[in-house]
Amino acid sequence: MPVKYKASQVYKSAIARSRNTDKHYYMHTLDNTQLWNEFFSTSNKKQKRKMRNELAMRGFSQEAIAEREAAR
Repeated sequence: MPVKYKASQVYKSAIARSRNTDKHYYMHTLDNTQLWNEFFSTSNKKQKRKMRNELAMRGFSQEAIAEREAAR
């Protein structure tokens, strides 16, 4: 299952009650700048851990992540 960075939303259609669309927020759909912005905007430790793991999979070292976080 892909990792989410926020809860899914259900959008209800005005045409019919049975036509609902879901919007899922997966981390792999974000580009690097959006992921960094989400990382700095959250204070939730569990979400930060998930985002650190995603950044590490994208090639950022743990030292680079810590440096950017300390510079913030």
